[in-house]
Amino acid sequence: MRCFGGKLFLSRYGKVGSSQTFSSHDGIRLQSSSRSGNSHPFAFVFGVLLVIMIVFAFVTFAYGSYIVFNQPISNVVAVTLPQSSGGAILEFDGAGFQSNSVVQVWIDPVFDPSNSALMNPSASFYVGNVTTNSNGNVPLQNMTIQSAELANIAKDNFTIHYVVIMGVNQSAASAPYSDITYDVQANYSAATVIPASEGIVFFVTLFTVQVPISYTIGQLFLVLWVIFIILFAMALNGPSQSVIGALKKGYREGVSGIYSNSMFAVVSLFTIVLWGQDLLASLQAAGGIATGSLAASDPLLTFLSYAIAPIREELGFRVIPIGVAALVILWGRGRVKDGLMALWHPMRYLKKNDSPADYKRHQLLMYILIAISAALFGYAHVFFGGGWGIGKISEAAGAGVAFGVLYYQYGLPATILIHWAFDYEYGTYVFSSALYNASNYFILFTIPVAIATTAVLFIMLGQRLQRRNAAKSSMGTGNLQRI
Repeated sequence: MRCFGGKLFLSRYGKVGSSQTFSSHDGIRLQSSSRSGNSHPFAFVFGVLLVIMIVFAFVTFAYGSYIVFNQPISNVVAVTLPQSSGGAILEFDGAGFQSNSVVQVWIDPVFDPSNSALMNPSASFYVGNVTTNSNGNVPLQNMTIQSAELANIAKDNFTIHYVVIMGVNQSAASAPYSDITYDVQANYSAATVIPASEGIVFFVTLFTVQVPISYTIGQLFLVLWVIFIILFAMALNGPSQSVIGALKKGYREGVSGIYSNSMFAVVSLFTIVLWGQDLLASLQAAGGIATGSLAASDPLLTFLSYAIAPIREELGFRVIPIGVAALVILWGRGRVKDGLMALWHPMRYLKKNDSPADYKRHQLLMYILIAISAALFGYAHVFFGGGWGIGKISEAAGAGVAFGVLYYQYGLPATILIHWAFDYEYGTYVFSSALYNASNYFILFTIPVAIATTAVLFIMLGQRLQRRNAAKSSMGTGNLQRI
């Protein structure tokens, strides 16, 4: 995934002065010092900026996903063109190979179940050889498939037929298998079946659990998008105020009202972490610390990994250490239902069941766990390989802190959605060439939002310090009066 570093200013809860109290929403609670009748146009304009960014991001992410699956982006793109005289023409091209090398074209190759590097030629369908160019690409090719071969292909055990281009060394393995080089690319599509032996891998911090389930790429992608849409709708309407309600609250009470909605918190934090990552990467590069990048893979598979990463990584690195700790605390008191709900939103259900003293103690524990989970999250990017350099640890750990705070204060939808935004901000715009200009507009728009968010956070921090000083002064005056 593409992760970034950042920081979120936290809030305090309870009474302010003698007549004002914080609202009960489960978000950043920093009350503006407003009197009845006052309005806050800056807060309203800030909220409108966030609304524009929310709409732009969601529309372009959705359209980009459509483009990816409507216009094949796999390293091998192939189509069969039936011929009136019988047989068919296989039209294909490819990318991602060694340069100036001879590779073979196969249809429905059968591999050894215990060693995916071994292929059985007698059970597969050979089409022909091609030579890659100096860029490692296979230019558009046309090869003839005879009627008899088409009939045999139609009768094999593959429901969805696929083309694989690879280098093969037929003398390096015992019959009936041939040893395949690593130079292998296939034409993945929405119909490609992922076998149960590969399944879906989930994280439990630095451990992995594989769920043996078979599915097509299209099926998994559709399920993931349904989940994202549901979470998106929930974030637009909570945890305390809807987007519209938060705009009204912000206009009445100031910038604190904007953060009564989790989607506003997600978008504003996204911009800070995005540019914080760029700054950190530049500083590390100046010091000779490499961030690295993901190893080259098939574009469609990479895009699918971007789609599933926000869910499985937030479950494994946020819910497992932070939410489970909240669950154990509440189950220890016999609060079974609230303990389960704490997995969804830790702060809300701890605050609901805790005394002020207990909550303060548990809040400290939550922030310690946020720091630990962030460190594990950063280390995991190098631990699991994939091409990242040592510099990725600090970048991902910084993002982990921001994601953890967002999860604790706003719940699981918020942390999944900000993770989704980072992965899709990269994946959608890179793999959807039609959105090249849109990506530029999106990045440019994050600049004023990031500046405004920074100003808002400093304003809120200043208000917090003012209230703290006022409370100390009030306590001192009260003590003098009692002497």
